[in-house]
Amino acid sequence: MMGHNIKAKELLEQLKFIDAGDLKEKEKLEKKLTKIINSPEADDILTVMKNSEIIVKAFGFVKNNGQHTFDSELLSTSPGGLIKLFTKYENTFSDKEYWENLKHVYIMQDYQQIPYELFKSLFNSEKNHRECLMDNDERLFFENLPEQIKIYRGGAKEEIKSGYGISWTLNKDVAQKFVDRKKHLAQDEMVILQLEISKSKVVAYFNDRNEEEIIYLGD
Repeated sequence: MMGHNIKAKELLEQLKFIDAGDLKEKEKLEKKLTKIINSPEADDILTVMKNSEIIVKAFGFVKNNGQHTFDSELLSTSPGGLIKLFTKYENTFSDKEYWENLKHVYIMQDYQQIPYELFKSLFNSEKNHRECLMDNDERLFFENLPEQIKIYRGGAKEEIKSGYGISWTLNKDVAQKFVDRKKHLAQDEMVILQLEISKSKVVAYFNDRNEEEIIYLGD
C-alpha cells in the first residue's frame, strides 16, 4: 500500500516531543495514529484515503509545532466553511498566497450562500499580485479576449434592481444550466442576465469547473 503504518509510527514519535500548541488536537492525533499502527493493512480505498488524511494532518501539526495554520485546517474544513477559514487566516498570507488561497476556497466552496459584500471585499483587496488568481492557461485565455465582452449569469430577475452577484460566464449555455438548477429552489423568477462590459472591469477568469467563469464586481 503506502506504508501508512510506518509513517504513522514516525509521526507518533515526533508528536511526543511537542509540548505547545493545541494539546487536545495532539492527543486526538496520537490516538488516531496509534489506531493506524495497530490495524491490519487493507485494500479498501476509503481506508487508504482516511489514513492518508490523518497522516497529512499529523505531519502539518508536527511541522508547525502544534500550532494551527490555514493549511493544517484546510483538510478538515467542509466546503461550506472554507470562506470563513480564509478570513480567519488572511492576515497571515503573503500577497501571492492571499490570491492563490482565495481562488482555492472560492472554487472549492459548495453552494452555501455567502454574503455578496464579503466576496466583494475579498476580491477588491489592494494586495499585489492579483494575477495569481488565475493559472497560466487562464491568464493566456483572458489576455486574448476582446476589449469588450458579453457576460451572462443565471440569476434572479430581481437582481436587475437589487444588484448582481459576482459570478458570471462567457458561455450562455452555462448560464442556462444555472437557471435550470436554481428555478426549483428559488422563490424569485430565474432568468439569464446579460451585460456587455469592458475587459478591464473583470477581476478574474476561472475555468477550473469548465464554466468559463468571469468574476465581475460591477462598475
